[in-house]
Amino acid sequence: MMAYFERFVLDLPADVVDACSHPGPVDDDVAEALLRDDVSAELDRIDPEDLRVELAEYGAWDDEELADHEQNRARIVWIAACDIHENIESDDD
Repeated sequence: MMAYFERFVLDLPADVVDACSHPGPVDDDVAEALLRDDVSAELDRIDPEDLRVELAEYGAWDDEELADHEQNRARIVWIAACDIHENIESDDD
């Protein structure tokens, strides 16, 4: 399932999208997704600077927070999962 960003595309498995886009805290679900080889391989294709700049445009994190690449990987999985989930729901309407 594809999430499209300005600088890259992220392909996440459907079960990861479901696990990381539900109401309530998803930190543990995202952490588990990051341990998966398929998700990790997708994230490894993204240049760390491109990821940092992409996330900076959201305006939700400061420069110090965005310096943490591992947290950036978690942030983009969460954002991608939510974007994909929302697109699926809007397609169903």
